[in-house]
This record gives sequence, C-alpha cells and structure tokens, in this order.
Amino acid sequence: MALDPRLIDAQLWLARALLSPVLDGVADLDGATLLRTEELIEQALASSPHYWKAHYARGQLLRAQGRFKDAIPHYETAIVSNRNAARAFTQLGWCKLAAGQVEEEVVELAEQAIRLDPCHPTVAIAYNLIATVRLYQSRQDEAIVWFEKAVHSNPRHPWGHFGLAIAYGLMDQRDHAVAELAEAQMLSDMFSSIVHCRAIRGEINTPASRERFENIVVAGLRKAGLSEK
Repeated sequence: MALDPRLIDAQLWLARALLSPVLDGVADLDGATLLRTEELIEQALASSPHYWKAHYARGQLLRAQGRFKDAIPHYETAIVSNRNAARAFTQLGWCKLAAGQVEEEVVELAEQAIRLDPCHPTVAIAYNLIATVRLYQSRQDEAIVWFEKAVHSNPRHPWGHFGLAIAYGLMDQRDHAVAELAEAQMLSDMFSSIVHCRAIRGEINTPASRERFENIVVAGLRKAGLSEK
C-alpha cells in the first residue's frame, strides 16, 4: 500500500490481518483497529462496490463487533458474487447460529463450504459449526463426530477440544471430557473457568442463544469439572 494505496486487495488483506486476532478471541477490538479497518473496507467498497472480498471483509468487521445479524447480508452478497467463496458460506452459517437458528440450513451452509474447499486449513471452522448445531440440538454423539473432524483437521485450534469437552461431559464420559478440556486449556486461556467462558464474545453466546449456552455449554463444562471461577 505504500507503493500504491489504491490496491484493493492490499487494503482488504490488511483489514483481514488487523481483524484476525479479534476474531480468534485473543485481542479486543480497540478504537484504533476499528477506525483503521473501517477506513480500509470503505475505500475498497468505494472503488469496487460489488467486489465479493470487500463485502466479506465488511461481514468480518461486523462479526468482530458482535453485530451478527448486520453481517448476514454482506456474506450473502459475497456468495452471490462468488459461489466458490467457501469461507463466506461458513461465516454466514455462524452468523445465523448467533441469531438463534439451529436448523439444517446452517448445517447445509457448512457442508457447502466443506465441498468447495475441503483441504483449506479453515475447514475446521466449518466442522465446528456442524458440531455446534448438533450440540445445541442435543445430538451429542453426532456432535462428537464433527468435533473430532475439526480436531483432526486442525489440532492446534482450541474450539474442537472445547466442544468435545462439553459433549463428553453431557454424555457423562468424564475421563474424555477432562482430557479434552485440558487440551483446550493448553491452547487458550479463555477456558480457565465458567466465568471466563461466559465472557467469551462469539456466536455461541448471544442473547438469542443464551438459554442454550447455559443449559448445554455450561452444563457440559460443569460435568467436565471446570471450576466456576
């Protein structure tokens, strides 16, 4: 961008790099990051208002702000412009889950993402989405299958282990639950207590999904032996 500040892809890659720590849950969206990413994305949209990557980036920024419903039309626009945008299908599914949907439509979005790009490192996010839907549908045996796929795809991603701890806990398989919770805790300090887990900002814990979060996620974590504080 120093050589040519009008390069749209450079603007969007920079926005993505700034947002990644926030979306991964390892940093907060501070004011400076918000202003910079908004500026970059608006520049890209002004130059190319129908570019799918610009709408995808806008969706990511809205997700980082916890504005999941507002992000949905931007992911949908990205998909209309590029039917091969695998990650847009996945993120659209997560936003619909955040809105309280646990229907098969969400699973179908994740399955489409997997079909489009089964070898991409982020396919674990699609596996985790299907697993989370099954978890919230109280279909724990199926959830375990998909969380295992996520862990196999990316063992360094903590969410698969976290999900397995919940599912195994709900099925009263305490040894497995404790082991998976320990793996998640080694990969991230977000899972040190029930209080910390409740503070996680993300699609599994929104006003629309709060009841399921308490009755399923928190209940499973307690059975896995996670301390309250």
